[in-house]
Amino acid sequence: MQGAPPAGTMSAGSSRALSRATSHRKAGGTVIRGISAFANVPILSALLALAPLHSPLGAQGGTDACTAAAPIGVGVTPYSTVGATTDGPQACAQIGSDIWYLFTAPAAATWRFRLCANTNYDAALAIYPVAVPCPPGSGDTIGCNDDACGPGQGPIVILPLLAGELVRLQVGGWSSAVGSGEILIEENLPLPAGADILIGEIAGFDQFGRVGSEIGCGIDSRTCNAGAEPLDWFINPDPRHPFITSAAYRLEGDRLVQIGMSWAKHGFGAAQDDGCSLGCTPFVDNTRLGSGCSDTYGASTNAWQAILGPRSEVDPWTGAYDYATSLLSQGGGPFNGVERRLRIHDDDLDPAQHPGATWICEVYVLAHDDLDHTNSLARQPFVPNGVPGGAWDFDTSAASTVGAAIFSWPGAQVTEVAEPSGNDGQVYLAAKAIDLGGGLWRYEYAIQNLDLGAGIGSFSVPVSGSVAVSGIGFHAAAQFEPGFDDQPWSSTRLSDRVLWQTDAAGTATPQNPLRWGALYNFWFTADAPPDTVLLALGVHFSSPTPVLTVSATGPEPVGTPALTFRRGDVNEDGGVDISDAITGLDCLFQCFPSCFDAHDANDDGQWDIADPVYSLAYLFQGGSSPASPFPGCGADGTDVDPLDCLVYGGCP
Repeated sequence: MQGAPPAGTMSAGSSRALSRATSHRKAGGTVIRGISAFANVPILSALLALAPLHSPLGAQGGTDACTAAAPIGVGVTPYSTVGATTDGPQACAQIGSDIWYLFTAPAAATWRFRLCANTNYDAALAIYPVAVPCPPGSGDTIGCNDDACGPGQGPIVILPLLAGELVRLQVGGWSSAVGSGEILIEENLPLPAGADILIGEIAGFDQFGRVGSEIGCGIDSRTCNAGAEPLDWFINPDPRHPFITSAAYRLEGDRLVQIGMSWAKHGFGAAQDDGCSLGCTPFVDNTRLGSGCSDTYGASTNAWQAILGPRSEVDPWTGAYDYATSLLSQGGGPFNGVERRLRIHDDDLDPAQHPGATWICEVYVLAHDDLDHTNSLARQPFVPNGVPGGAWDFDTSAASTVGAAIFSWPGAQVTEVAEPSGNDGQVYLAAKAIDLGGGLWRYEYAIQNLDLGAGIGSFSVPVSGSVAVSGIGFHAAAQFEPGFDDQPWSSTRLSDRVLWQTDAAGTATPQNPLRWGALYNFWFTADAPPDTVLLALGVHFSSPTPVLTVSATGPEPVGTPALTFRRGDVNEDGGVDISDAITGLDCLFQCFPSCFDAHDANDDGQWDIADPVYSLAYLFQGGSSPASPFPGCGADGTDVDPLDCLVYGGCP
């Protein structure tokens, strides 16, 4: 069912720090939160200031004699037991061919000693108090383990120690097995309450089928539970299980595009390994993933077409799913070589056609009881090797990084845009302005939907009518989902903006909204330098907030015909009354104002439902009046927000 976790290069310290570096909220919060990058600082950094990281002594790392144990500190120490003799008791794991270390606890804490990473033999570990003379007896151990990392892999021992307390480590092999590995010593920090998916190292990416110029692939997934409570992992028809997806991207010519994405693999049983070095507390069976534990599905299992279902059947915010109405309940097959899998065209992988390009793969695991979606996906560079029409091989030796693929776009400003009511999820918007010379700028945008169930159906960038615009473009990978089409969005140059949109929800024509896990690209060239402007993202399906707004790079407004306005006068009739609140509410759903500042009744720098509510409170409940300019016309005295007023007809 699940294979053993493959060796990787993401350090345990990095994994644990990353699981705590993000803060995902499922209710309330601000509408927009800027993100420059995900933190990647190992949890060991604070401890290293207390205790130096010792290099291994000699070829073996430790010493072959208990009486001359080598000092070892917090962090990672490589070692080898090849050539070691047996100098201690067999303890709990028939330990032989042992080497010895001496560890001094730098602080009073619970410490974890782990020999899982890069271990190539059946390792074992026993720990003794330093007061016990050498050689110690079998009954002197205060910690001993053989197979905590999985049968035949490596041990984990967790011990509470006082500051300055000394212990001896006996590192060997079960029944005198010999080999090499790494010793990781770190503080065993408590995990947060609840269940929290964290993606470990991505190691396997393989081709499993072909139809014409398109291949069907799978990527392995190491899913770790970085929370204190077990994570549900029930098999269908029970909806309480993770959904595993994969995607591929290409970064070329300063544009990051998605070149393929899979359907969602339905989890069917959890192993209880420790692939993220969190300290696994196994659950009693495979219906839940224990606290700190990991489960790894191989690439072939994640490409198993019979258990891959449409992503659109899963609510990405709540994880809700109904097997009774699912395509999977109807059976299926036989399948061709690419259906439902991560589908990629030869032309998108061929290095000869894309010189200088780099490629990135991504794994995303979604679950109803996951506390933090932002660390439930990981990205990793890969190198495609092959030729069109043949079998592709993918080099995944680079290290994985927790977080969405959109953060791999160098120099782009990435902003999280969340649905403000807390009833739905968020998307990431990346923006970048590229100087082409000669007064021309190319504006590049990418939107990646993390977990916004209502999706995005339109996107617009304000552009003054006097600005020349050319080269408007759009890109999206095909998703092949029933009930949707993969048609490109239409693009239109209007008098005050550039607009992209798919067919409206509820129309007879299938639509192609930006659904969860997908990344869409938008771009154009303009003869205006960059400035900070307010972009509008139209939510596709029913939502408490039909338009999400975000401040980002866009062409500088030029030739503004009017600089004065009256705050709160939405319909520009020279006064503020109930008709302005009604017009403001209506406009939130179906218009794009030419004077955002007039709509911003509460002068908070945002255009949202709070503005008509503010006006109604002023008109009928004795609330505060709109901020200046009011009641007369004037310029914006707080013109430091991204809102602008290009045209306003309500002033003399």
